[in-house]
Amino acid sequence: MTPREELQQLIASLPEDRIEYAGKVLRGLYGHRRPRSGRSSGKSAARAIEDIAAELAAEVPAQEWDRLPADLTDNLDHYLYGTPKQ
Repeated sequence: MTPREELQQLIASLPEDRIEYAGKVLRGLYGHRRPRSGRSSGKSAARAIEDIAAELAAEVPAQEWDRLPADLTDNLDHYLYGTPKQ
């Protein structure tokens, strides 16, 4: 079985709720292609980390964001490591 056939088989067997996520992963791979022989070996443009973070944040339901403490950014060390609040 070729790698393409194996990938097609894996995609075909994915549960319906994972199809959208798999599509995002595959679309993300298009930005990280290796140059083919005979093509320019210039670097491809990498996606900005802010864009990736925004995409991921958009997937989090609003009610989950509402559960975060209002002072999270001011007291991140407290919530992560238990240091005294500022």
